[in-house]
Amino acid sequence: MQVVRPCLTQATTSGGRGGGLEIDNATYNGKLVFSKAHTPIVAVKYEDDACGPYRDWQFQESQFDCTNVTGPGRCDGPAKTNCDMSDGNDTGSFCGVSVDDQGTQLVLTTNVQAGWYRYILKWIFFPDGTFHPEAYFGAVSDPCVNNPHVHLIYWRLDMDIEASTPNLFEEHNVFKKPQPSTSVPGKEPDSTYWETWDNMFLEAARSKQMDGKRWWRVRNTGTNRAYLIYTHETYKGITPDEVRFVPQISDLWVLNYSNSNQEETDDSGTGTRYWGHLNNFLNDTITSDVPNPNVDRVMWFSGAVLHQYEASNPQCHKVNGPWFFPDPDGTPW
Repeated sequence: MQVVRPCLTQATTSGGRGGGLEIDNATYNGKLVFSKAHTPIVAVKYEDDACGPYRDWQFQESQFDCTNVTGPGRCDGPAKTNCDMSDGNDTGSFCGVSVDDQGTQLVLTTNVQAGWYRYILKWIFFPDGTFHPEAYFGAVSDPCVNNPHVHLIYWRLDMDIEASTPNLFEEHNVFKKPQPSTSVPGKEPDSTYWETWDNMFLEAARSKQMDGKRWWRVRNTGTNRAYLIYTHETYKGITPDEVRFVPQISDLWVLNYSNSNQEETDDSGTGTRYWGHLNNFLNDTITSDVPNPNVDRVMWFSGAVLHQYEASNPQCHKVNGPWFFPDPDGTPW
């Protein structure tokens, strides 16, 4: 895979705001998994609009500590960022991407800034093909951070299992029906009523299922190799800080790839529009009610976190992106 440092991503996003830590052409066992992954949308919304709202940028690198610099913008070893400082302030003098091979996992880290905000972005890869993004939100001192506010981030992945086509996005749904209980009065345990994979043959938007009954798959219909996609809540359990504030219509989108606007960020918005407005792109191309594996699709996933006491408690707040796994029921990788 190729890793692109943030300062080079302004030109790779159609909205021009950069994509943070961008990863291109990632493979597992020599086979393509995704063509591009990045975070082209980050935003901040304050209570009562005490400041902003802001739609931030992801191309301005911020310094952090990493000592084993092996090339321009690359350091091999662990990163120490604002999140590791008790006061949340900047540290170190390195800018770029740290590559920390821990044996059991490979951690890519960068630190970007937009005004007083500090965004620490990580991608974590495991030897079994699993990977997972994380984002940490902090800030240096500024009067605005005294006000409660919400950070939003949108990950975008162009999932291309072995190639851009033939691939299908599919959705796993579990439906339950109540069953009467004779052992516990007043309790009605659920039993599985219906469990299936459904084709997502139209562009679609989805909300997180906090009960863990929904996840997704991208499958190459020619080879039957596939990757499973789980929200962090489904895989690891509910994280209350991440779901305390959900200001948007959806959490996950599957959209048709558009070469003329491949980042879907140029939606006639301005710097003060903080939502991604990705629903504007639903069904904006010719679609059919027949699953078509020859349409290239991209996936967006959003997360949000509330900052209430950032001025007095400068610790970073974490948002987990989805988890991606090679599908054990498909063709082996």
